[in-house]
Amino acid sequence: MTPMKSNLAPGREIAGCNPSRWIYELLNNNFTVCDLFERARHAKIDSTYTWDHAHKLAMNGNQSFSTASSRILSSICLDCHFHFVFQMTWDKAHNDGLCNRSQSAWPLLDNQFPCHHFVWVGSSPDPEIAQDSSKYCPLLAREHFVCSAPPCTFQLTLEISEPRMPQSWVSLLLDREAICEQLRTAKEQEPSRYQGATDEWAYQATLNLNTYLKNLLESAPEDARSISKRNKRFAVLFGPRCFAMFRQLEFIEQVELRDGVDEGSFTPSPPPPASGPHKVTETGTYRSYLEDVRAEVQCLIHKAGQAAEKPTIITPVLHAHLGCSEVPNAATNALVNTERYKLIGVLPNQTREIVVYAYKRQWHLLPSRRRALIDSIMGIANDIGDEALSDYAIIQSSLFDNQTYRPATNDDDGLVPQALNFLGLQPPNNYSADSLIQAFRQKLARDPADATTARSMLLLIAQNSNDDLYQAQLLMEADAKMSLATSRAILDLRATDVPWETAYEVAKKKIEASKSKEATQVYLDALEAIADHTYSPALKQASMELRRENGIYGAKGNGDDGPVNYALPVGLHNIGNTCYLNSLLQYLFTVKPIRDIVLNYDDVKLALDDESIHARLLGGNKMQMDRGEAVVAQACKSHIAKATTATNIELTG
Repeated sequence: MTPMKSNLAPGREIAGCNPSRWIYELLNNNFTVCDLFERARHAKIDSTYTWDHAHKLAMNGNQSFSTASSRILSSICLDCHFHFVFQMTWDKAHNDGLCNRSQSAWPLLDNQFPCHHFVWVGSSPDPEIAQDSSKYCPLLAREHFVCSAPPCTFQLTLEISEPRMPQSWVSLLLDREAICEQLRTAKEQEPSRYQGATDEWAYQATLNLNTYLKNLLESAPEDARSISKRNKRFAVLFGPRCFAMFRQLEFIEQVELRDGVDEGSFTPSPPPPASGPHKVTETGTYRSYLEDVRAEVQCLIHKAGQAAEKPTIITPVLHAHLGCSEVPNAATNALVNTERYKLIGVLPNQTREIVVYAYKRQWHLLPSRRRALIDSIMGIANDIGDEALSDYAIIQSSLFDNQTYRPATNDDDGLVPQALNFLGLQPPNNYSADSLIQAFRQKLARDPADATTARSMLLLIAQNSNDDLYQAQLLMEADAKMSLATSRAILDLRATDVPWETAYEVAKKKIEASKSKEATQVYLDALEAIADHTYSPALKQASMELRRENGIYGAKGNGDDGPVNYALPVGLHNIGNTCYLNSLLQYLFTVKPIRDIVLNYDDVKLALDDESIHARLLGGNKMQMDRGEAVVAQACKSHIAKATTATNIELTG
């Protein structure tokens, strides 16, 4: 779980999308969920841009790089001159958990993650933007996105900043009438000096400024060359009307008046060498500012058709970095902004594997819109005439209509919301079994000492469902014998196949850092479960050694090899045997104090608010009760009442 991904909490319904669609929506100022462009349209900025054209992003300066766990891609729009910086990070220790195209297959399994699925998890707050903004980088917005695939740690931050050159500078550089007027005046005053000058100079202000900036960026401090204010081209193309521009660019001005004429100069201040990773320029520095201004000047040169080389469009690079492919002619497809494609989060004409994968991700992200998701995937199947995709959509619809994924609940005591809260979920219970199981595993990974209570919560949710399949999935997950997936989640083993030595070392480190016997027990159980599921005698032996070292044994204690006591009632070892469990509950009902509590429960019932729970102290040591214990206690009362009512037994005190 990455820091930003923790914002992707179960219960918060936020739609995501395929990276190809994410890029399309970015370039066309139309994010389905993120309100970036709506905010930008209302922002007070020094730009005439109205956010109504498709961005053409070109590589910017010496600001892009890649490392083993990060990537920066710096770009500028050729038309509006806004700057777009893409910051990508991931956990290199879990590279094998990253989404990968090699996992694409048909049919697509639930544990296959062929591409990222981006979800917006928020914006940097205005005070932070204001603090980070400067002349060198006038930040407009910083948006955060994460991949929603469970094992993937990829996260993306998009920074958009305003043009470095104000509109007044652009007007000065392109004011050809003013340049021609200055040239006419210069020829009148010094005809011999300007004999070779032509009106073509009126189109060269951007070219000259580009040269000045190029020389400045490539010069060492000792090599900086001053620009005389009397320089013929400088005087005509720029002159006094542009002096403020050069001051803002941090050229050092020198004034030398001779006979009323300023014969001074502007001396550039070469910035320090680039000091970022791989010697790239760090954003927010004077060097990056100069690179950004130069990039904007080059955009003007390109637009005028004067560029010697074409700019490097980053769209193919961005698609490659985000692990997706560009969809041809997406912007002109009439279906691109229809609701079904926006809801699934894909573009028209993407493959069935990508469509189904996006559907699966949205299914978990938007539990309240599952019917609409099914209708959307059916519509997409019809659009592309894909029979296999159509069959898949029909099966999904049939399963949904038969409530395979929607649990019918029978929660008379209102305990299910408490159980959901304990697992980190928000009521009501509209969650699929997979979502609940995922939350259960995350709870065990975060708080292994609470494993017993977490299992009780999962059992409680299962027992309040009328859906047999749904109930069975939860009951199997709640079993004390952990599944392989649960064991790996607890030990934070992302890979599907790791050497047994790795699993052992990870478990050992967690045990050494454990702060409670209960947590240690869970780590040992998880390690032993992995040994059993992977048929690893070596790991099994190692887990037993760890148990002995820590003085903690399994359910059978340290007498696993002792004879079985067949005199015990059936179900004593397997408490899941409902007949025996009911017998225990009925026996408890024969105890008068317990029976009085059950029959008059409303008189002694503990309210499940924080104040009441914290006020309840247990035992002679006055230990504080936690919420899980309170919920389990109420569930126990319910089970006793149901067990005794079901058999109509009559008991006396």
